[in-house]
Amino acid sequence: MAEGKPFNDPQLVRAYANYCRRTVEFFQPDFLVTGIESNELLYNKPKEWNAYLELSRHVQRELRERFPRLPLSESVTLHKLLDRQNRGLAEYRVKIQEFVGSHDFFAVSFYPFFLGLHTEKEFAQALDYLPTFSSKPIAITETGHPAEPIKVRT
Repeated sequence: MAEGKPFNDPQLVRAYANYCRRTVEFFQPDFLVTGIESNELLYNKPKEWNAYLELSRHVQRELRERFPRLPLSESVTLHKLLDRQNRGLAEYRVKIQEFVGSHDFFAVSFYPFFLGLHTEKEFAQALDYLPTFSSKPIAITETGHPAEPIKVRT
């Protein structure tokens, strides 16, 4: 967010939409993710979510008008969709499902260690959740996990 401005500030919305348009014109991508780990905002700053949705919808609407064949999405983090410590998890999931529903594909960031997952079976169980959450095609946009246990000395 631009310092001191909400996500739906008209100047900020226009600037980001122009940036995305120029990016597509220059790179001519096969698909585009216009927001990274967007659901983190709903979790960490829920009061800013509606303003962010205005920005997101405006940018995606403009891009769809100009590039109607370009698949668009915004990524969400799998660990927040599975976070049992979120007391409002059911309501949170509904809001994110609505958000993902407006996209052409389901873009997901997955870092298993955020959930304390370490085995192939645990990874598979987490990933098995994705098609139950959305029927959209799934794209893993980011992922990573340490190759060896990390020992931190105190």
